[in-house]
Amino acid sequence: MNILIYGFGFSGSGALIDAFKDTEQIAIAPKISGLSGDGGVGALLTAADDRQRQREIAQVRLKELESKIAKERRARRWTWWHRLQERRRALSRALGLRRGGVHASQAERESIEEWLIDARYLQQFLAEIDAGKRLDVVAYWRQWLQERLFANAPGAQWVLVDKRVPLMDPEMDGIWQPLYEPFKLVVVHRDPADHMAEIVRQKGWKKVARQDRDGAREGHPGQRCEAFLASLESRLQRVVQLQRSDSQRYLAIPFEGLVQEPERWRGLVAQWSGFRPLAEAPYNNFQPHESARNIGIAEQVPRVAAALTDNAAALQRVRDLRSELNRLSLSAQVE
Repeated sequence: MNILIYGFGFSGSGALIDAFKDTEQIAIAPKISGLSGDGGVGALLTAADDRQRQREIAQVRLKELESKIAKERRARRWTWWHRLQERRRALSRALGLRRGGVHASQAERESIEEWLIDARYLQQFLAEIDAGKRLDVVAYWRQWLQERLFANAPGAQWVLVDKRVPLMDPEMDGIWQPLYEPFKLVVVHRDPADHMAEIVRQKGWKKVARQDRDGAREGHPGQRCEAFLASLESRLQRVVQLQRSDSQRYLAIPFEGLVQEPERWRGLVAQWSGFRPLAEAPYNNFQPHESARNIGIAEQVPRVAAALTDNAAALQRVRDLRSELNRLSLSAQVE
C-alpha cells in the first residue's frame, strides 16, 4: 500500500510525515527522478497510443542514464571522495534504521543501483516495442515504480510518498492514479492566515503568489494576498471534490488538529488508512507541541494581517472550505 502525503507548501504536511517516520513498518520513498519531466514515465504514459513517440522518449532517457551510470562508475573507481561518501551514506542509513524504525531511512540521493533498475526497465520496454508486442504500459511502469519505492526497504509492506503527484490537475488523474495503485492520499491544510504568514516569514512576499502564474504585481501585498487566497480556494475545492467522490481513498486533515489534538487526528489517519502502528507510535520525529507554536503567527506579521483585512471575504470562503473538509473527514471516521 502506498500512502501519499500532499501539502500546499508550508501547509504543515511535514508534521504528518514526521508522525509516520516514528513507526517501524513503513518505508520512506526515495527521490525518483524518472517520474516527471519530458523524458519521465509520465511522458511515456501520456504517449501511450504513440509507439514511435514512446520509443524516442525511452531512448533519450536510457542514453542519459547510461551516461550517468558510466560517470558514477568512473568516479567510484578513481575518486577517494566518492568512496568516502558511499561509506557515510551507508553509515547514515544504518543509523537511521536503528533510530527511526526498521524502514525509516530515506536515501539522500539516487544511487547507481537505482539507476540500474531504471535502465533495466527501459531496455526491456524498448525490446518489447521493437518486437511489436502489445504491452500494458501502466502495469509495466507500476511494477517499476513499486520496485523503486521499496528498493531501500526490502520486506516493507507500506511506503510513504511525499508530495509527488499532480493532484491539482484532473487531466493527470488517469496517469498517476493507476501508477500508484494501491494508494491512499492524505492532504494537510492550514489556516490561510498562518499559511501565508509562514510563507512570508520563510521566503518573503515574492513567494506568496507568483507574477507569471497568479498575476500578482511585484511588491504589492494586497494583490499577492488576493491571488494566494484565490489559488488556495481553488485547490481546496479540488480536495473537497475528491474526498466527496471517494472518502476511502482521500482524506484531508487540519494542521492545527494534528498538532493540538495529535492523539485524535493521528488516530483518525491510522483508522482510515488501516496503518494501525501510526496510532501508537512514540513521539520522536513528530513533536506536536513544538509545531503548535506556529499557530497564530499571522498576528506577528503586521503586513499579512493588513492584507488579509482587505481580502476578508476570500479569507472566509477558504475557512468555510476547511470546515467542510473537517466535517467530511470526521464523517469518514464514523463510517
